[in-house]
Amino acid sequence: LGTNSLTTYGNRTFSQIENLTGMKMGDSVYNTTDNEIMHFTGTLAVSTVGNPSSTSDSNLLPTNMEDDYSWSAMILEPAELAGSGGTITGIQFLGGNSVSSVVRTNQKVYIGHVSSGTSSFPSVGVFENVETYSFVSDFTQVFDGTITWNGGVWNTVSFQTDFNWNGTDGIIIKFEDRDGSGTGTSNDVFFTYSSKTNACAYNSSNTTYPAAPTNGVRTSIRPVMRIFQGGANNS
Repeated sequence: LGTNSLTTYGNRTFSQIENLTGMKMGDSVYNTTDNEIMHFTGTLAVSTVGNPSSTSDSNLLPTNMEDDYSWSAMILEPAELAGSGGTITGIQFLGGNSVSSVVRTNQKVYIGHVSSGTSSFPSVGVFENVETYSFVSDFTQVFDGTITWNGGVWNTVSFQTDFNWNGTDGIIIKFEDRDGSGTGTSNDVFFTYSSKTNACAYNSSNTTYPAAPTNGVRTSIRPVMRIFQGGANNS
C-alpha cells in the first residue's frame, strides 16, 4: 500500500496483522467487521518472540484455563522487540492444537517498562502485584474484556489502550484471568519455548484470584507470542 492509500480489510482489527506489516504513516485500512477506518500513524512492525514451530506446550502461561483464576507475567528484553521504540498496539499467543473455542471473560492485560538489564524475576518474593517491583515503571492497563482461545492459530488481543515503549528498556507483560470458571482440563495449552532463566512468573487458584501477597512461581517457560508495534487510530 502506498502513502495515503485506502484498502478494505474484512477481518477484525489485527486478526491477520501479518498482511499489514510495512504500512506507513498516512495509510488507512477499512475494517468491514467493525465498520471503521484505521489510520496508521507509523510503520507497523511485528516482533515474533519464540519459535512459532515449537512443539513444546504448557497450560500455565499466559493463562491457566484449567483453573478458575490465574495470572502470569513475562519480562522481555529490548533486543526481543523490533525497532527502537514506539507504540505497542496488540499481542498474539499461539494456542495449542487441543484448544477449541474456549471463551474467557474478565481478562486483563498490563504492560510496563523494566529497568535496562533486568531479565528475570528475583529469587525471593515473586508477588502478583508485579508493578510494585522497583525495576517496573509506567505500568499501564491495555486490555480489559473477553477473549476466545483457539488451537493451532494465533490468538489476538488488540489493545484498547496503546503502550508507548521507550525503545531502551525492556517490558513486562502481565496477564490476569479473572473468569472464575475453569475448564477442568489440562489440555487447554499454549505453545511455549525456553526463554531467559526465570523471565516469567505465574500462579493460579480454584477458589479466589491469587492476589498479593500470595507468592508466584518463577519459570523459564514462556509462551510463543507476537508483539504488534506501530500506531493505528480507529474512526
